[in-house]
Amino acid sequence: MNEPRWIPEAEIRLIHEALIEEHGGSYGILDEGLLASTLQNHKIYFTMDQI
Repeated sequence: MNEPRWIPEAEIRLIHEALIEEHGGSYGILDEGLLASTLQNHKIYFTMDQI
C-alpha cells in the first residue's frame, strides 16, 4: 500500500478559514494540542497497520 498524502497543518488551517468564511462560525482553533495529536495519530495508525 502506498503511503497517503498527509495534509500539512498549515493547509488544514487554510481550509478551516475558508469554510468559516463560506459558512460562518468562529475563527481560531479551540484546542491546538488536540489538532496536533489528531494529525499525528493518523500517521501512527498507518505505520502500525503496515507492521
